[in-house]
Formats: sequence, structure tokens, C-alpha cells
Amino acid sequence: GGVTMALNKGTMDMFLTRALERIHKLAGRKHPKLLEECEAALALIKRLHKMRQKSNGPLSDSEMSTLANTTCRALRLACETRNARIMIASLDCLQKMMAYGYIRESIKDLSGGKKDKALIETVIETISSCFDFPDDTVQLLIIKA
Repeated sequence: GGVTMALNKGTMDMFLTRALERIHKLAGRKHPKLLEECEAALALIKRLHKMRQKSNGPLSDSEMSTLANTTCRALRLACETRNARIMIASLDCLQKMMAYGYIRESIKDLSGGKKDKALIETVIETISSCFDFPDDTVQLLIIKA
């Protein structure tokens, strides 16, 4: 957990920023709620990055939870667009967030659904909802995730 975060925080910030900016660009005006969620996640990443530069430490558990939940909300909406390019960017980002420990069992889903539901459950549901999408790259990313 913490060691991975400290080593990869700048790289992961950059990756998340690029992925969200790409999704934002692809969404265009057709998906206003997705645009809004991408902008909220990008603003949060920028704010947390600045705070970390001052403290030079890893994210606290509550910051990590807020970051994971805010980013996953945007990525969930991205998968719901049923646009292959947007879904590919989202699934790739979810997979990397899990691989780098940004999504883990200890982080609760704060979206207001079931109490004490782990965010990873919501992420798995999001990925599973893409199973029936007829695109080879989408299918490959589901398998990777």
C-alpha cells in the first residue's frame, strides 16, 4: 500500500489526469454529467497533488478514499456511455487504479448506495456491465481487469 503510493504518486497523478482529460475530450457535449464528474476528479487530483508537494507524504486514508471514489464515479459514467473509445479509456484506468492500490477492499463506496459496500464491489459491477459490449478492445480490457 503506502510504499507503492509514495513511489508512484507522481506517475499515477499524471496517468489519472491524462485518462480523465481523454475521457473529457471524447465525451464532448453529449455527456454533460460525465464532463462534470471528470472536471471534479481533475480538480481533486490537482489539489491533492499540490498538498502532497508541500507535505511530501503519501495520501491519508480519507484523501485516498475521496480520490478513488471521485475518480471511479467519472469512470463508471464513462462506461455507461456505451462509446467504445470512452469505455476503453475508463476500463484501462480502472485496471491501473486497482493494480497500483488506488482501489482496494478497505476503501468504502461513498456514492450513497449500500452501507459498508466496498468501492471494489462497485468497480467490479462497472466492469461486468461492459461484458455484453461488442468491441474486441473493450473485451480484452475486461479480461485484463
